[in-house]
Amino acid sequence: MGERNKMIYTIIAYLLLINKSYAANTMIDNFEEGFSKTTETLVAPINWSSGNKKEGKIDYYLKQENGNTFIRGESLLGTSGKVIYTNKKVKISETPFLSWKWRAVKFPNLQSIDGLEEPDNVATVYVLFKKGWTNYLIKYDWSQFNCKNKDSGEPFFFKSRSSAAFWAIYIKPLRCTNSSIKNCSDPVNQWVNEKINIIEDFKLIFKKDWQPDYIEGIGVLVDGDQSNTSGVSADFDDFILSSE
Repeated sequence: MGERNKMIYTIIAYLLLINKSYAANTMIDNFEEGFSKTTETLVAPINWSSGNKKEGKIDYYLKQENGNTFIRGESLLGTSGKVIYTNKKVKISETPFLSWKWRAVKFPNLQSIDGLEEPDNVATVYVLFKKGWTNYLIKYDWSQFNCKNKDSGEPFFFKSRSSAAFWAIYIKPLRCTNSSIKNCSDPVNQWVNEKINIIEDFKLIFKKDWQPDYIEGIGVLVDGDQSNTSGVSADFDDFILSSE
């Protein structure tokens, strides 16, 4: 083989390796698109559903800090907790790991959870799967309540009371901040990175004889309506699917 052909094959192999690397990662959103420094008007994230609006304010908007753009969720008093979501359908068979970073800024007032369908949480990330008529939803919470095994410190799953016909909903509190609870000391006002295997979580929770090929979308929630707390806020950024 001539030197020229060797060089061509080397370049092709290198390009294939790069393409394989790129294929193993899917950026769902890093929110860099749509932010403008030229106006003080709050701008909602592009390609996401709209949240609440009250007296000219919106409860989910783009914010920039040190050159990085992210979603800030800030609850509006007198409005219901509303999820915003992107219904970007993405194949996950080769990229089962979902990563993101989030930051708890202001927590809702603590309230008794007795009788509540679900208490307010400073931040929640939703992952939606679907098969046939049934929606399968996993909610990953940042909570103020006892959400981890007191001995191991590991989070656990539990079924949502809002599960209904054609909706199977489970909750996994990933983070907890409450100084009076053991293993509940995740930091405030600091970015925290998450990485979860959503296929493994799906299999563990729903116990089906099949596994999902796609996610139908993701969503976020900042919630303060049940505790009547104004300005509950949290930040979200860099939702990425990866192979490892």
